[in-house]
Amino acid sequence: MDQNLSKISLEEVKKNLNADERGLTSQEAQERLEKFGQNRIFQPPKFNWFKFFIDELKNPFIILLSISFLISLYFKYFKEAYLILFVILFQLILVYFHKIFSYKSLKSLYNFLKNTAVVKRDGKWTVIDSNFIVPGDVLRLSSGDQVPADSRILRSYDLSVNEAFLTGESLPVEKKNSDTLWAGSFVVSGEGEAIVFSTGKNTYFGKITSTIGEIKEKTWEEIWKIGKKILYFVLILSFAIFILALFEKIDLKETFLYIISIIVSAVPEGLPFAISVLIFFQVIKLYKRSVLTRNINAIENLGKIEVILTDKTGTITEGDFKYVGFYSSKKVSKDEENKILAFILSNLHPKSLFYNALKEHVQEVEITVKKKKPFDSKHKYSVNTFEFNNERYILVVGAPEYIIKNFNVKTSKKIFDEILSLTVQGNRLLGWAIKKINKNSKKKFFDNFGFLIFSDKIRESAKETISKLKDLNVDIFLVTGDFPETARNVAQKINLSDKVKDSFDLDFDCKVWARMKPEEKFMMVKELKRQSKKVLMIGDGINDAPAIKEADVGFSLNSGTDVAKDVSDFILMDGNLDNVAFSLKEGRKFIMAIKKLFLVIFTLSSDISILFFLSYLLNLPKPLYPNQVLFINIIEDTLLALFLIFNEDFSKFPSKKIFDKNLTKSFIFSLTVFLLISFFVYFFSLSKPNLKTIYFVYSLFAPLVLFLNIFRFEGKDKKTFIFAILWFLLFFLIFKIRFISEVLYLDNLGLNDLIFVLLTSLILGIAFKIGYNLKILEL
Repeated sequence: MDQNLSKISLEEVKKNLNADERGLTSQEAQERLEKFGQNRIFQPPKFNWFKFFIDELKNPFIILLSISFLISLYFKYFKEAYLILFVILFQLILVYFHKIFSYKSLKSLYNFLKNTAVVKRDGKWTVIDSNFIVPGDVLRLSSGDQVPADSRILRSYDLSVNEAFLTGESLPVEKKNSDTLWAGSFVVSGEGEAIVFSTGKNTYFGKITSTIGEIKEKTWEEIWKIGKKILYFVLILSFAIFILALFEKIDLKETFLYIISIIVSAVPEGLPFAISVLIFFQVIKLYKRSVLTRNINAIENLGKIEVILTDKTGTITEGDFKYVGFYSSKKVSKDEENKILAFILSNLHPKSLFYNALKEHVQEVEITVKKKKPFDSKHKYSVNTFEFNNERYILVVGAPEYIIKNFNVKTSKKIFDEILSLTVQGNRLLGWAIKKINKNSKKKFFDNFGFLIFSDKIRESAKETISKLKDLNVDIFLVTGDFPETARNVAQKINLSDKVKDSFDLDFDCKVWARMKPEEKFMMVKELKRQSKKVLMIGDGINDAPAIKEADVGFSLNSGTDVAKDVSDFILMDGNLDNVAFSLKEGRKFIMAIKKLFLVIFTLSSDISILFFLSYLLNLPKPLYPNQVLFINIIEDTLLALFLIFNEDFSKFPSKKIFDKNLTKSFIFSLTVFLLISFFVYFFSLSKPNLKTIYFVYSLFAPLVLFLNIFRFEGKDKKTFIFAILWFLLFFLIFKIRFISEVLYLDNLGLNDLIFVLLTSLILGIAFKIGYNLKILEL
């Protein structure tokens, strides 16, 4: 549709669209869907071969290996050159398949996560997938909704919209009848109805997004920063060695062989792939537990969480409201009761939990709204003036005590006792007050007041989940806008607390907070962060959005508002709090895996690099050939990453950061031990003709010893022993396959040499065992 429809009169828009306030029929909507296509602004990502190739050319690790390849080729070290080329191609293939798998998974996530919208079809308000909105549809929007398509307002009731993505201005814009609503904006407050004139790529937002490039992942940017530092360091060191060789008149061919060796030993060739694998499989694990990752960089923060703030609806409870009763301050007939229920249903938003529970018992009626004050979290009620069968009514719907406090309704001790009794039992109450009026009416009191009673069953797993979170040393605060008695009932049943706080302060001496306002949740998060706590916030409403965004990790419910989902890091597809506990545990496993990865890779890389540099300065034989170093690095990094996928080890306490004092201490200890044993092996074998073969075999067993020691924190794990067996099998094949042994320049290894290597590896293992027992080697 033409964007000029945003500038002409509303009547002309209706005429152009051949539609009006009555909306479309199902048949008309289907015809228009076939004509205009689905309302998709964001499409699942597509793999770009050219971009993949260019990105990999910028990879600092590929650059270093390419330099080594060219030097080897120039000096006719063909075996080294071919092996380096093989490693480069191997890396590209691994990254290629990882990216292809990632794109396919992302495509399935795009298809799985769908926003909904309320439209008028066949004269009734209906909740549909936003993708099926078409020009001419009439939308019903309320606080927290994202505008799904470019529209013109038919009716507005205190409607304010955030259009920051267009204007950069964060303050909400007030919208009146006939104003334009742009796709992508969010309803901050109020309600409204609007007629759609553009969908999908034809919306203004769709045209903007088509010009925006792909967003880079922060994780990869950080890896490239590390890679660039290694690149500059190795190039400077190589240049220094080259200058020294010129002054000392050392053979340049031999010098460049040393440079190649230092480059390949310093570069952790498998690091980018290893980290990528760990992150990707972490996302998959969460996805299988109905946790959708929106911000991949938040995975690390999951392992650092110390405090959780959560509402009860949909997380601790099932979020499946059941209508169980009607209470009226005065006696009414069954017909009158159904009439009031129909009025309430007609004034509720079709996405609300109350609406879904009530619609099973009564049908909506056609009302003509004359005036409306939408519900907001501050006042906790809505006021609707409407006509039905030529009679005018005022209906107030909201929290019972707020209706009693702000309107003239007749109450009694019996009513208060009934409210207290029902909330103590854990029921949810929706208050109402109604009166019939005419033009000259000066009626002070409402004709009737009462409330609807709903139940929301506590999840069977809730009690166990709270116990799991406590075992993880996480503080849980239940923050709800509900009655204190309702909150206490739920908290007692899940063994959280018997004490409830219903007045706000920043003293965290209580685990359950009732009648909480949105700004108070935000203040809680701010204060906890000020105390250097890592905070996770779970919410579903527009007013939870500031707290979700402010928290270190934000979770939203899939049933929540579009705004809450937009600012969250993760989406709970089923709302189950147990999946949050699972996510925290997985976050800690991820941090532990990263620590293990960095400890092993940088210990071994540093050990070999230092030994190469010292051997050059002392004019001694190289401990290894470059292709041997390459083989060790690529096999070590790749196998370690694949094994860490199955890591079940995690800390019982939250980690403040990955590179903490424990990792630093463990690195210094492991590097010191490695250097001492490596020097011993090197100098002991210096006079032997098969020096490089002995040291190569030692370099294969040494990582295995470190692996088994850092994975022993896990306890008895069959996977650890399977990994050890596979490791031994792999290195047995290295010597048995002639082609590989020739490429690696391997000599015969005598029985005495093998026993020597095994004994030194055993000594290495004993040293690590002592370090573990003394709590020097701990993560």
